[in-house]
Amino acid sequence: GDKAWRYNTPTGAAGNGVSSPVVSEGRMFVTSYKDRGYYDVDKWYLHAVDPSTGKQLWRTDALGSFGDGGSITSYAPAVEDGVVYAVASKGKLRAYDVFGSEFWSTSVGKVKGAPTVADGTVYVVEGGGSVDTVHAIDAELGSTEWKADVDASSLGEVAVTNDSVYVASGEQVTALSTSDGEPRWRFDASSSVVSAPVVVDNTVYVAADNNRIYGLSTSDGQPRWTEQELVDGSSLTVVNETVYQTSDDIMRVFEGESGAPTAEVGVSQEVAEIGESVSFDATPTQEGDSPIDSYEWLIDGQEVGQGDSLTHTFGQEGIYNVTLLVTDENGVRDASTVSIRVEDTENNATEWANHGYDVSNTDSHPTAIGPNSNIETEYVYRSSSKVSNTPLILDGRIYLSSRSALTVLTEEGQEEWARGVSSPTAPALTDERVIVGDGGGSVHAFSRLDGDKAWRYNTPTGAAGNGVSSPVVSE
Repeated sequence: GDKAWRYNTPTGAAGNGVSSPVVSEGRMFVTSYKDRGYYDVDKWYLHAVDPSTGKQLWRTDALGSFGDGGSITSYAPAVEDGVVYAVASKGKLRAYDVFGSEFWSTSVGKVKGAPTVADGTVYVVEGGGSVDTVHAIDAELGSTEWKADVDASSLGEVAVTNDSVYVASGEQVTALSTSDGEPRWRFDASSSVVSAPVVVDNTVYVAADNNRIYGLSTSDGQPRWTEQELVDGSSLTVVNETVYQTSDDIMRVFEGESGAPTAEVGVSQEVAEIGESVSFDATPTQEGDSPIDSYEWLIDGQEVGQGDSLTHTFGQEGIYNVTLLVTDENGVRDASTVSIRVEDTENNATEWANHGYDVSNTDSHPTAIGPNSNIETEYVYRSSSKVSNTPLILDGRIYLSSRSALTVLTEEGQEEWARGVSSPTAPALTDERVIVGDGGGSVHAFSRLDGDKAWRYNTPTGAAGNGVSSPVVSE
């Protein structure tokens, strides 16, 4: 507990405020403001500090200036893939590299909380009007992906998973789709929600003004459990399934797992032919404190059966999502989903012939004699967005550029690593690096081994950004 160092930010007539520090990329980042009096802010700052010595590495005062009588707060920056995202209470969201060079800025109005960055998107909440607005901003380009309005009394910070953005506003918790901002579900707590949502595994944790904490299912927002003996007001931290709740001078610790059922699907096979029956069962499912009351089966969201097992015959090729939804006697629910790939092997048998090959060696195409066997699908890899370039294959690895990411796969189709890159070009390789351009005018280099970012080169940009060609490495 001995003091190692102290770092002072610029102060004003009435003092100043600093955000919570964030340590990443070997640097500590913190925002602060300097005021000239009550609710009259002179400057907002973003600082980069050496966490070992407390020495300033760089500082920018470009976050904003002057208050307007509203809330004055320093919000913690967010850092991902070597980019720092910071906002002021009123003004713009800005992106910097870890050396202090600005990539872009975009207006987001009067921000109510710290930014959250996940999977190539930055999320901030704007307030001050009749509604609050969740902004989804492309982390690479700074352009708006979508906006979604929520109740004007939101808490200003969100939690993000692969498919949902969770925001607490008024008496509701809302899950918005990460793809377009449309609501996936809403939960009504019948009392003001007083903590920002926290997501761990498949549970969303929030506290409400009725002295309750809720554990909600991420799939449908239904309560998996509630805790009813909390003190007024709450701040939540969740580690594994242990919940730490603080208010005033009290901290309570309890186990978040409270007997909810855990759904799990058993399946006879994950690849089938058209017309072949596939069997599903709920045997791996585990009961919680209460017996399971019902089992429901859905295929791509449509109910197809009930009971602890299902047999289904698929009539068309494609990828099908089969979901088991279980509900116990207290109404607590959980869901589990498996994907089934259905292939049209009969049509695949003529695929070579359809492309001009002589499958039967009939001499009808004597110069295009192909194999005398069916084409068999070895595996299918489903990218999270449209594949934009021909894959590069070298040394047992597949380098794949999609609309929003650079992904590296093994020859068996197993994902080794992926990095968010907006509209990536075809990649180029050196012995140690994979190099790719993006739609915003930057060139990125990543480690071929684990995807760690090595460097980023920015080309001159115009009002609408710019584009770069695919890189070429030679000599």
